[in-house]
Amino acid sequence: MSEALSRHTAAFDPAARFIQFALADQSFAIPITQVLESGSLPPITPLPAVHPAVRGVINYRGDILPLLDLSAMLGTEATGRNEKLLVVQSTASQGPCAFAVDQVLGLRSAPLSQHTNLLDLDLLFQRLLTPLPALKGDSHVR
Repeated sequence: MSEALSRHTAAFDPAARFIQFALADQSFAIPITQVLESGSLPPITPLPAVHPAVRGVINYRGDILPLLDLSAMLGTEATGRNEKLLVVQSTASQGPCAFAVDQVLGLRSAPLSQHTNLLDLDLLFQRLLTPLPALKGDSHVR
């Protein structure tokens, strides 16, 4: 996983709280202020010809949200166990989006365990929104 995608909890208020979750046998956390909801993963509608990190879309309370593949975004091995949903919003995203995770481990306070990776969602979304290089022969790219 890229070190640029994680921050130390020292950058947060000592009273900060985080949602901790498991993905590919690793522990991650994001600030609770960026989590809108967690729950069971609803049915996924796949989309053709999208960024590799986009698994598809889901219906979330009547809104259509992109479901992002955190394993692809973080460069970790996919486990296929993604059964839980985290709906998140960062200042770098245009609106809420969803992540499929293996397990939501609960609410944690700072400081986090040294074995927990604290994700910086703003950097994660900036990386996702950076245009991919044009593929040779792609008629949709000029």
